[in-house]
Amino acid sequence: MRARAPVAAAVIATAIAAYVVATRVRLSPDVSALLPDEGEAAALSVYARVFGGGDPGLVLLTGDDAAEVARAAQAVADAARASPVVRGARAELALPGDTPQSALFLLADDEARVRMEAALTPDGMRRRLADTRALLLAPGGGALAPALARDPLRLAELAAPKDASRTSPLASDDGRARLVVVEPRGSALSSAEARAFVDDVEGAVARATSGTGVRGRLTGGHAIAVATESMIRTDVTRSSTLSLALGAALFLLLYRRPRALLAILPPLAAGTLITGAFAALFPGGLSAIAVAFASVVLGVGMDTGVHLYASVRDAARAGDPDPARAGLRASARAVLGAATVAASAFGSLALSRVPALRQLGVLSAVGEVVTALVLLAVTPPLAAALERGDRTPARSPAWTRALARLAGRPATRIVATAGCALALVAVAAGLGPRASAGLVSVRPTGLAPAAVYDEIAARLGGPNETPHVVLVTDEDRTRARDRADALALALARSPDVTSVGALVRFAPGPREQAARRARRDQRELPLRADELARALRETGFDPARFDAAIADLRAPVPSIDTTSIDDAVGGHFLRADGAVTRAVVEVRPAPGREAELARLVASLDPRAIVTGYPTLETQLAAALATDLPRAGALCLVLVALALAASLRTSRDTVVALFAVVSAVALVLVGMRALGVPLHVYDALVLPVLLGITVDEVLFVLLAERHEPGIEATLAREGPLVATTALATAAGFGALLVCRFDALRHLGATGALGSVVGLLLALVLVPAWSRARA
Repeated sequence: MRARAPVAAAVIATAIAAYVVATRVRLSPDVSALLPDEGEAAALSVYARVFGGGDPGLVLLTGDDAAEVARAAQAVADAARASPVVRGARAELALPGDTPQSALFLLADDEARVRMEAALTPDGMRRRLADTRALLLAPGGGALAPALARDPLRLAELAAPKDASRTSPLASDDGRARLVVVEPRGSALSSAEARAFVDDVEGAVARATSGTGVRGRLTGGHAIAVATESMIRTDVTRSSTLSLALGAALFLLLYRRPRALLAILPPLAAGTLITGAFAALFPGGLSAIAVAFASVVLGVGMDTGVHLYASVRDAARAGDPDPARAGLRASARAVLGAATVAASAFGSLALSRVPALRQLGVLSAVGEVVTALVLLAVTPPLAAALERGDRTPARSPAWTRALARLAGRPATRIVATAGCALALVAVAAGLGPRASAGLVSVRPTGLAPAAVYDEIAARLGGPNETPHVVLVTDEDRTRARDRADALALALARSPDVTSVGALVRFAPGPREQAARRARRDQRELPLRADELARALRETGFDPARFDAAIADLRAPVPSIDTTSIDDAVGGHFLRADGAVTRAVVEVRPAPGREAELARLVASLDPRAIVTGYPTLETQLAAALATDLPRAGALCLVLVALALAASLRTSRDTVVALFAVVSAVALVLVGMRALGVPLHVYDALVLPVLLGITVDEVLFVLLAERHEPGIEATLAREGPLVATTALATAAGFGALLVCRFDALRHLGATGALGSVVGLLLALVLVPAWSRARA
């Protein structure tokens, strides 16, 4: 009964874990988890969290008939507005139809104001009114009469920024491509809310375009989040399944004991499930990078299972009456030591400033220990039952004898040591992998919504480069808006800036409206009222038909309600974040003037912060430069302590440390040779390779103490170490099927490191052992 209790406990824990994984664990589309959360990069994380989750959805409608596309756009907007997860939908962005002429001065920027003032001169009025007369006399011009009665000089046309018309539909020049802007109620950073929004809007698009020749496609933050989550889920399922399949195939090929899988794979799967249940403790969900823990734990955990099974099998062959207990006594120390060392290496990632990598480190460390404990509880009794009555003598494969002869030659020791030393020198000389070219390495590629966004930029125009962001934070919402307005207007006048996007360009805040009202009142609009009446008579109009426009000039409005504009575009630039309000100004600096932009912003508003995705590469590089040495140093110390506790001799500890450090150096050189780029994710998995490699090294060093020589050591440990190392490589290699670039690079680095560690464990360590002998 005592022997069955651990097995029963493991079964119960696995059942509970499976329920938790199925019902509580969720994947997080929050891109802020992929960003450093300290220093300047923290501002980008805040921006991604606050503004990245509420971007409007964009429906791109395309067809051959411009009129049909226009009707479909309005139908999509009407259908989308009926959804409870949609705040609003628009097929065009327009000012209220009854906006007074005098109010337009409160919306116009400096260039537009100059154009409007020119239109209010006597000559300007007559030129504008002549064009107005031509419009009214044109076919269909009668429909324009109500609007022109309020604005005969068509000042609304002049008030709009040159590159952002407030009155034109969101359409291409030929009208065969149109946008519908859909405002969500939920956040793209919430999996359920993003999915609900995408389902409802895509359903509205399908209904509105059914039976027409119009095609509708959705993009935006919510659509990309849903597509990314779907990609990651597929990647996790595919890579985990492939990891198990490859591990099992290699096990059968090298260990040649098919039934052993019955004692190893179930506890491996149980350990992975129990570890996965720990992900429910992360309130924000499981990040895209942290999902790699599953393949890692499956691959590395195979090491423990194989050595446990081999110990039980040896005890059964020797005729021990209780092979499970004997096997456990023989291997428990090595198994726990290897798991502790690997967990220490993974745990060093907890020092990273990137939340996703901290998740990966914590889950992998927990997974190493949990899986080892489950294997210790479940594998020995299962192995004893499977091996009962088997007295087949052990036979070592021929390749272990050949490897023993190779390791025993002095030349092998010299060449292997020199190769490791050269790799260390090469890395020190900067001949490691090339740095990744920015965000390409961490953003998912090939997503359908991202392709739609690119098509929008191509067909409807707009800059392709991602803007820098100036982030303004204030306790008062109005003050935040006013500060952002002032920054945007000042930056727009700078020669170091090519373009500025801000709410003030569409709807200025109270302070800027007051300043523009003061400038407008200096122009004495009431004096222009009589001139407008005179110009109307001279151009053939009856001034009485334009009483509202003339009266507006005599008594200009003091302010304008921008609620409709705020509803349409305000959320892109101004959002509440708890007790504070965040405002953003999007800026594209002139080429090579990024540093000048930062200095200019600091001089205009010292509390504002320049951030944005264009700065992410340098911020990640800075985080990497800090995190790698810190995590590597801690990892080396933890591994050294764990090795010393397990090996208990300084000589063996030094050999093991030299082997694992050399493995990392060889991996870095190998990454350069294979063209695998170095970015923050695969770079910070390098300390993990210390733990993976030390498993093989540790088992070989411990086996040497009980075997008469190199040949006997490799005869026993060679097949086991090869099986486990290659299974680990398979665990990482399974990530190569992922579409997420970061997971593929991580998998390539881990697989390469596992193979390199295997060669060092089976060649360098035995060679040095012969030298010590």
